Amino acid sequence: MTKNLSKVIIIFLFDFIFVLNFMFKSEQQFSYLANSFLNGKLFFLTQPLTWNDTTFFNGNYFWPLGPFPSIVLTPFVYVSNLFGIFFSQGYLQFFIVVGVFLLIQRIAKTLKYSTNDAFFWAFAFCFASVFLGVSVVPYSWYFSQVITVFLMFLSLYEYLTKKRYFFLGITTALIYLTRSSAALVVVLFLLDIFVLNKEKIKSKLADLAKLTAPIILAVVLLFNYNYARFGNIWEIGYSNQMIPEETAKAREYGIFSLAHLPGNLYYFLLAAPTPVFRDKLSHVLALPYIFNNPWGVGIIFTSPYLIYA
Repeated sequence: MTKNLSKVIIIFLFDFIFVLNFMFKSEQQFSYLANSFLNGKLFFLTQPLTWNDTTFFNGNYFWPLGPFPSIVLTPFVYVSNLFGIFFSQGYLQFFIVVGVFLLIQRIAKTLKYSTNDAFFWAFAFCFASVFLGVSVVPYSWYFSQVITVFLMFLSLYEYLTKKRYFFLGITTALIYLTRSSAALVVVLFLLDIFVLNKEKIKSKLADLAKLTAPIILAVVLLFNYNYARFGNIWEIGYSNQMIPEETAKAREYGIFSLAHLPGNLYYFLLAAPTPVFRDKLSHVLALPYIFNNPWGVGIIFTSPYLIYA
């Protein structure tokens, strides 16, 4: 009975994600950029609803996020263009989310968890964590995060099984071309080579070469991509990005300033949902009583299964 109930629940939840991914059609910057790639351009040929978060340079609008999601979408956009259909990011995102669920199950089984426990951890991550928020809405920012999560779990599965360093280098390179900060996962693989690996130094250097070759290639590709767009290999588009006033004010403290650390830790760990009051004077709550704080909600509220972990 419990097993059947679990199947019913998981089917319902995946149906829910499927419907939302196919329903949302706005903020499809990567699909529009894929269409630009097909036309030999690196800037938007069509306005993607708004120009928010884009970068205006030399009379054109560019997308500052990594190009890999658009590269993934390019063949799908090409085929859909043949039929005069717009290919939404959600059409692909749903299947990537399913891939994340299956990868977590495989990883858990690799770590000798039972089938039920493997299902629990996959369910917990996909439906009881912040991942749920990005998996149901295929906006470009979330689409890139879903791809990054899939690649990171794929890297972890490879690391726990075959541990082919060249393959790990490829997944890390693709992560770098999607969300560059997440490529820090390479530190795990470097520690494995130089600390956990008991082979001789010659073998370690060979593994290092296999790991870093795809990453170096990705760095070169991104440098060329930046230069082709902005005439500067270091400029990814954030300097002239069209952003809201509050975000611009925060950037005045420095994008990498430690001044942001206390606030980021607060919103990451402790921030609670915002209460909804009936009026501006009393503290009498009104439906729906609480709502999501757009600046962030602490992980103890969004991912309660971590307490159990």
